[in-house]
Amino acid sequence: MNPLRPLTIPTYRTLFAAMVLTIFAQGAWALYLAMQTLDLGATPATLSGVVAWSGIGLLAGSLPAGVLADRIPNKSVIVGVLTLNCIVATATSTAAILDLVTFWMLAASAFVIGVSTAFFFPAYTALVPVLVASDDLMAVNGLEGATRPLVGQALAPATVGAIIGASMPAAGGYLIAAALALGLVAALRLPAPSPAETEADASAASPISDLIAGFGYVARTRWVRSSVLFAAVMGLVVTGPLEVLLPALMRSSH
Repeated sequence: MNPLRPLTIPTYRTLFAAMVLTIFAQGAWALYLAMQTLDLGATPATLSGVVAWSGIGLLAGSLPAGVLADRIPNKSVIVGVLTLNCIVATATSTAAILDLVTFWMLAASAFVIGVSTAFFFPAYTALVPVLVASDDLMAVNGLEGATRPLVGQALAPATVGAIIGASMPAAGGYLIAAALALGLVAALRLPAPSPAETEADASAASPISDLIAGFGYVARTRWVRSSVLFAAVMGLVVTGPLEVLLPALMRSSH
């Protein structure tokens, strides 16, 4: 099996480009948010209060995102997410350039981007089997698994960090907005949903019922519940210190 074969499919290649740019923006946003907050003179406690809203938004949007992915055309969800995130990143960076940005504005932008990003990956995951043959799904999983750490945890922070270090935090925000705009261009080139998909979305059951059922499934299924708790603990002891303490220490050493 050729692990790169899915990239020979034009429609998946377009979706992959949108996914890579979204992951880049997500990874860069964490560092930009921290550096922009510190640029306002934030203490580590204030910084943690702002950064926490990204996680709160991501958590708040996770289950509703899965429910809506079965009801709204996936292309529309992806386009909506990238449009909203691009607007928020541009507005936040512009406010910073004009010296209008505040802590509450950064926290609000973190929450909005956290919620909207939660909607991207369920829509992406649901769209993959439509564009890729079943024999290539394992290769797609491998591509995504390699892309997340390479782009989101290495390339994005290194790039935006270099730009912020050479200029100002707002420049990093504009880079994120540009990445999201390019992702939006790619998403707009995705094929429109077929009539069968649209009809299936329209005939779905009540979203409230599905949302309640989702909470119930998590609560009564041990391995899902354990996975959620493990992810929460790892976020607390690993991701939190990396996103708060590391930028604060680096800033205080310069």
